[in-house]
Amino acid sequence: MMPLGAWSILAGWGFLGAYVTGAFIPNLRFGERILVSGVLGTTIAVGTTYVAGLAFGISPVAVLVGIFLPILLAAAIQHLLHLRGRARDAWKYAWSSWSAQTAEALLLQCLLWAVLIGGSIALFSSLFLVRADGAVVARFPTVWADWALHLGMAQSFAIGHNMPAKNIVFANTAMYYPPLPDFAPALLRIGGLPIVTALDLLSGCGLAGLVLGIYFLARELVGKPAAAAAVAVLMMLGGGLGFWGVAVTAWQMACSHAHLASGSCTLGGVAHASLGRAFAMVVSALGYIPHVLANQSVSYDGLETAVTTPHGIVWNTPLYTWWLPQRTYVVGMCVAVTGLLALLKNASWSRSGAVLGIMLGWLPIIHVESYLVIVGYALIWTLFRRDSAWRWAWPGILAIGGAFAFQLATVQHGSALAGNQYPWIDVGWYPSVPSKVLVNAPSLIHAVGEYAHALFTARYWGHWLVNTGIAVPCTIAAGVLLAWSAVRPAGTVAHMVGRWWSAETKLLIFGGIGIFLLATTVVFQPWYWDNTKFLGYWYLALGIGIAAAAWRMRSHWGAWALELGIVSMVLTGAVVIVRWGPWTPAADQIIQDYVLMAPSDVQLADALVRDTSPHAVFATGMSHEDPVMILTGRQVVAGYEGWLWSYGLQYLPRKDALTAILAGCPSSIRSSQCVVRGLLRKYDVSYVEVDTVHGDGLRANALWWQQQDLPVVAAVQGITVYDVRGVTRT
Repeated sequence: MMPLGAWSILAGWGFLGAYVTGAFIPNLRFGERILVSGVLGTTIAVGTTYVAGLAFGISPVAVLVGIFLPILLAAAIQHLLHLRGRARDAWKYAWSSWSAQTAEALLLQCLLWAVLIGGSIALFSSLFLVRADGAVVARFPTVWADWALHLGMAQSFAIGHNMPAKNIVFANTAMYYPPLPDFAPALLRIGGLPIVTALDLLSGCGLAGLVLGIYFLARELVGKPAAAAAVAVLMMLGGGLGFWGVAVTAWQMACSHAHLASGSCTLGGVAHASLGRAFAMVVSALGYIPHVLANQSVSYDGLETAVTTPHGIVWNTPLYTWWLPQRTYVVGMCVAVTGLLALLKNASWSRSGAVLGIMLGWLPIIHVESYLVIVGYALIWTLFRRDSAWRWAWPGILAIGGAFAFQLATVQHGSALAGNQYPWIDVGWYPSVPSKVLVNAPSLIHAVGEYAHALFTARYWGHWLVNTGIAVPCTIAAGVLLAWSAVRPAGTVAHMVGRWWSAETKLLIFGGIGIFLLATTVVFQPWYWDNTKFLGYWYLALGIGIAAAAWRMRSHWGAWALELGIVSMVLTGAVVIVRWGPWTPAADQIIQDYVLMAPSDVQLADALVRDTSPHAVFATGMSHEDPVMILTGRQVVAGYEGWLWSYGLQYLPRKDALTAILAGCPSSIRSSQCVVRGLLRKYDVSYVEVDTVHGDGLRANALWWQQQDLPVVAAVQGITVYDVRGVTRT
């Protein structure tokens, strides 16, 4: 059961959102108003608390300031603008409009909301949990890979007093990773909620809010609930042609049953020999499909190394790639889509734009890619629509978000020493390139010509057709149609496009095409796959455009083609979701216990939290499963190498230093000839963790450290933490 303190914090965030939304954002339906209230209230309250934490620390006082300061400011502005009573009236009108539906419709909507929100929270709670024996367990591989950092950051706020925020995996440097998605669970921990539960709860609410935001935005632009639901499903399960691997595997089984060699068993070859036998083989293959679905030894969307055809699948199902492992993306896109929805529905209300601009201004410390997308769409709407809401949103977007965005833009972009400078050119966004070409004017000019050439290569089309199905052909078709209608606004094409897409939908698609072209030309971070966080917005805009065109064409053959294309994009996701079921053999189950922290790791972390300063710096072995880095909230000299590399940090000198520290030296640590003491001083290290358990980290000379006669702060089987303050301060 959730503690009263956590309930109170959530209620405060909800009340703030309901009050501000009611007072300043008039044109929303009841369901949309609940969504916007939850997202807006949580974003503004958590952001304000983050700023208040600089003065009051992460404390109940900061939580109260984060809730009541925005309420008081909103009340003062409401009084000055003579808007008293608007909040009550807005909610009353929305409620009366919603409750006027039939009892069956109301019951169905309530049931769907309960299933979506409850199911999303239950999904994350089942995939990231504290087991009965005390171990912290992820039950999905990408959650195990990514959530270790989220747990560590949340703990740094909750128990590490990490304000102003520092990078816990690169001690004594500023935090460039957006902190708010992991700061919010720390606030719920103040209310008594365990940190793992808080992470699950807010992640589930974020996913539910994202699905609702996508649905409401699509419904607003398409006008058909069924088409909007199709867009939401596409954003959860969309994929490429991987589902054909099921048919290939079933055909291979049919060939084996017929005692035909797989290399010579082709449909054409069998049909040439005997049409009857070919028909029997097809029937036999169809009969094997249920068996293949229930016994998937590989993933058909590229999550694991697939041995099926077609080859080259790297685009995983969005649920696997984005929504389960990437908490910041879930929250960031939820805020961005909700803000976009509210701005579109209140385009002529300047006060709505001002409030929504404040909400969207927090995006740089939620999710940087989402902030850049919103800035791009704000430019598009300001230039082409001149809606007052978008113009009034600019102050909040720039004043709040500009400072952090400027900080990110001006830091060193990668390290030549580690070979991961960025941004860099990757025309066509293929998953591997021989070398990096950094972005400059000549390289960009050359990239334009190279992209034009790529469009006529089989490699380009093969990659995108296999991974995203009809998405890229539809993108190019939409771009041609929009350009043609702009050149000849009175022509037949313009009339057809005008029937398919509203002015807002055309701008959304136009922005999506721009995102696709930019994100498939320039890689903005060292790891190319991070560009999919931009491509997700292209995918959303394209999905809305396809759904709108299919709905407006009705029974035309083109609508059937588009609908079949959407089905083909969702089939791969449906196939891999089937693998979650209990019928999959245990050896091939993707849902299983991936232990992040063993019970002994938790015991060690508890002892360190109790007996060390929250501001202490630890020298550790850079393991992904290091308990100091994940559970104590303390800073480490250098954390897991993958996290450091993906942010372009020049971490190799620290890695070399940690290697030397853990290896020890021929003499005593107190000897002037031993380099260990100087390195400990250089990086302000107070404690050294000697870990012989986690094999993915640096090797430690446990015997040498044991011989140094240092105080032991905490120890469990295979891990010992030594206090080196007496050595470094003498």
